[in-house]
Amino acid sequence: MSKKLIEKDATGLKELLRQIYAGIPYDLHTPRESFYHALFIMMAKASGYEVEVHTDKGRIDIVLKIKGSVFIIEFKYNKDKKSIETLLKEAITQLRDKKYHEKYASTDVTLLAIAFNKDKEIGCKFESV
Repeated sequence: MSKKLIEKDATGLKELLRQIYAGIPYDLHTPRESFYHALFIMMAKASGYEVEVHTDKGRIDIVLKIKGSVFIIEFKYNKDKKSIETLLKEAITQLRDKKYHEKYASTDVTLLAIAFNKDKEIGCKFESV
């Protein structure tokens, strides 16, 4: 996961997440953003990453600190007909509008949108601040 994040490899990260989530039995899946969000936090913590979620602007889904870089992550899940691309755009817009990156102005900051839908499609999008 570190390599995919540091290289900002959206396709590689998407495939890694697809593999991991595919290994979870169907009867444990919950059609909610919090399901995917919680699993990602557990993966990050198990990998030894420092995970933060609060700033003076509000609660961020996840902030990962990796080798001097900061990744601010927003998850989106939709049960309806929104496309993965629309969800990714909404996530990046939210991250920019909330200005969560201001807390980390002295470091290398990357915004990361991760989206899921009811068909278990996954999308990832990196954007530099």
